[in-house]
Amino acid sequence: MRFSPSGLSFVAPSSIHRAVTAAIVLPATLVAASAFAQVPPPDVTIDMPVEAPATSAITAVAATPHAPAPPVHVGTHKAPTTAKNFPNSEDYYPAASKRLNEEGAPTVHVCVGANSKLTAAPTIAQSSGSARLDDGALNLAKAGRYVPGSDDGKPIDGCFDFRIKFQMTK
Repeated sequence: MRFSPSGLSFVAPSSIHRAVTAAIVLPATLVAASAFAQVPPPDVTIDMPVEAPATSAITAVAATPHAPAPPVHVGTHKAPTTAKNFPNSEDYYPAASKRLNEEGAPTVHVCVGANSKLTAAPTIAQSSGSARLDDGALNLAKAGRYVPGSDDGKPIDGCFDFRIKFQMTK
């Protein structure tokens, strides 16, 4: 094949000649083929059930017997407490607070181990408003004896709060 767009002549290789011819001929072939040939739709068969199933997923699950749930274990749980021979707050009433007629009831937070011993230093959960009374309450809590908490009769670690009342005697 010879091309001469600018006056120059050259011969294209045969592979390019076929590609160019196919590009030109192919669309015409498609137009001619689609005008004369019609492709019939494919045969499709869909099997539909005649009757609905007797059960649904919900009724099938509801009808299935299940094992009974295990019984809920309601164990006995006891929080730790102060022991019977707990010191008297009068013994830990600060002397300066007595002279100043200070009264108050700080709340102390203590953590008791399974061995009845304090696991950490007591802290003030709620102040009485007087640093001296709060310190007296902490000293009393450190000196006190405790009963550990229990779970099904076994001693366990636990924490609790209690109030110590400092009141002037009349």
